[in-house]
Amino acid sequence: MSVNEKGETSIHMDDQKNSVSLASIVIDDRFQTRAAIDHAAIEDYIEAIRVTGRWPFPPIKIVSQFLVDGFHRVTAAKRVAADPETAVELRKSLQSIPCERVSVDLTSDNIPMLALQHALAANQTHGLRRTQADKRRSVELAIEQWPIESDRQIAKLTGTTHPFVAKVRRELYVETLPPESEPESTLDHPLVVETLPLESKPSSVPEGSSGGVETLPPQLEAVTAPVDPLKVETLPPKAKQHVSGSSDEQEPSTEQLVKKVRSIAHQHRDKLVLAIDDYAQHKPNPKEQDRLVRLVQGVSLW
Repeated sequence: MSVNEKGETSIHMDDQKNSVSLASIVIDDRFQTRAAIDHAAIEDYIEAIRVTGRWPFPPIKIVSQFLVDGFHRVTAAKRVAADPETAVELRKSLQSIPCERVSVDLTSDNIPMLALQHALAANQTHGLRRTQADKRRSVELAIEQWPIESDRQIAKLTGTTHPFVAKVRRELYVETLPPESEPESTLDHPLVVETLPLESKPSSVPEGSSGGVETLPPQLEAVTAPVDPLKVETLPPKAKQHVSGSSDEQEPSTEQLVKKVRSIAHQHRDKLVLAIDDYAQHKPNPKEQDRLVRLVQGVSLW
């Protein structure tokens, strides 16, 4: 830009190449390496623009139209230009601002990757000092874009150290792991031994050692022992009952109980008659003897 003899300003082609329209700048969060915007810094930049009445900062950097360096400066300029109280001359001066254009083939598909490379390199040696959160975000963006690159290469690209990159990579790996499915609990199944194959038992047990088998309760040994159903049929009733694990006996019917009582009563009827006669001889008591006779008669009716 130069001033002629009449005091008019003219813009040279070199100035046009080294400036960019403020409205045409594309702000994309993919290339924002700051973890958070520093609003206090933006207010300071706004004040600096108003005090000087122009753009007082170093050039920003753009790849194609993507902003890769100068997010706080551009935000401040946009706010000043949008303020209706801003002087007309200042607003006009901010229509285009100084920039550094990165040479790029506009037909290439690698523009976003190239833009990220320049964004990661920004603020390493100038601008607002980076916080640990800013460095971490830079590393995360780089690992996401180039996951197979070494820690040293990522550290060189982001202006950090390879131990820091390794730490961030490990934490990212843990965060992306799917939640582990809880193993099926066997606490609700008391007969867990049934699921063990027979081959898992020790082939030989040293003499005097239980081998872990004798410590099982008798109930588990009875239930878990392999039983051949064909052999069970040949076992006596008590053995069958032990194998099946059931201790309930079949209850006799009422008819069977009656027959059993009758059999016992008839077997002892004659003994009762002899006992009554003996009683009458030693202790004559007509009433008691009569009662005993009726008892014998009652047994006979059965």
